[in-house]
Amino acid sequence: MSKSKKQRKLNQRAVEDARKITWPKMLRLILKSMLFSVVVLGIMLLLNALGIPAFKNMWVQILVMIVVYMVAYPFLISEFRPGRMAEKK
Repeated sequence: MSKSKKQRKLNQRAVEDARKITWPKMLRLILKSMLFSVVVLGIMLLLNALGIPAFKNMWVQILVMIVVYMVAYPFLISEFRPGRMAEKK
């Protein structure tokens, strides 16, 4: 069954509201990103200090950071997505 025009407008409005950039959203994004960086770098420093030879290479560290960032991206950017209720209705 197709959705009514009113329901589609409500869903579109929810998406637009979620994507608006506000100071609190930006602050939460910055704090999440900083916390993410500190945790990942701490783990990588610990693995390097334990003597794992792969983590002594700068390129491996950069690759690990990129892979972990790609996995954590949905959590980091979740402020700018509409809620699940807006998508399902």
